[in-house]
Amino acid sequence: MASYQDKAIVTPDAQSLADLVAKAHNALDATHVVMSALADQRVTANKQLAVQLAQTNGQIAAETTLTTAEITAQSNAADSALADAQAKLANATDAQAILDVTTAGLQSISQQFQPGQALSGQVNDAEEAIQDAVVAAKAAIDTDKMLNTADKTKQDQAVDATLTGVDDDLAKASNAQAILDLKNKTIAAVNGVHQAGAAISTQQQKANNSLAITANQVLQAISNDPNLTNAQRVSQQQAVTTALSSAQATINALSDAQSILDAQAQQTVVIQDQHVLQPSLDGCQQLVNQYC
Repeated sequence: MASYQDKAIVTPDAQSLADLVAKAHNALDATHVVMSALADQRVTANKQLAVQLAQTNGQIAAETTLTTAEITAQSNAADSALADAQAKLANATDAQAILDVTTAGLQSISQQFQPGQALSGQVNDAEEAIQDAVVAAKAAIDTDKMLNTADKTKQDQAVDATLTGVDDDLAKASNAQAILDLKNKTIAAVNGVHQAGAAISTQQQKANNSLAITANQVLQAISNDPNLTNAQRVSQQQAVTTALSSAQATINALSDAQSILDAQAQQTVVIQDQHVLQPSLDGCQQLVNQYC
């Protein structure tokens, strides 16, 4: 428009000025037509992109091989692809640029849909992950020095129990999310089985307390045994005290639950054996009467 204004200033007559004004109007009309055409093309392009987004998001949402998180991620990526294309459309200055942006945008949106691994493969992967968790859980149980053999066996069996029906449920799973949920649930159950035993020092103290109780019971039995002489009574009581001291030292030297449990059982017998029963006085008198 600036060029037409400059020409109007130097136009020599009215007719020339009228002709110049007519040309200016024609140029403005042509520009308006071009701008309207580009605007219409943008509207059409945006509609095409919106349709593609709806189709792509529909594919994503209906895809059984995708987990919920994957569906959300792909849908968000498709939305971002649309926003990027729309921004580029707004800056496109000619029909070819609009066409190029539209074509690239349609492709970008469409490519955000990516099916996941086949369900059979996801089932296999889930089974392997669960088995790895089982192996790890049992290894942790079996190497736990704070568990005795019976506790280890019980926990190992509990690990196996968490797998009941899992293979069947995985085989019946109809989508990726169901497989993932079942896998995570089973692994959590497997991992929750292992419960460490009491600290070794606590188990030692418990065993020593039990041995002390046994020793006191044996000492009392010796004291109340009418068939013992005073010398025998003193000797056996000293033997009990010595056996208890030795037993507790043995317990304190051990570093795993099963060894402590075994030693406690063995040393309990040792302490109990210090009470050596003697023939009753009535029995002795009968023998005297028989042979004398």
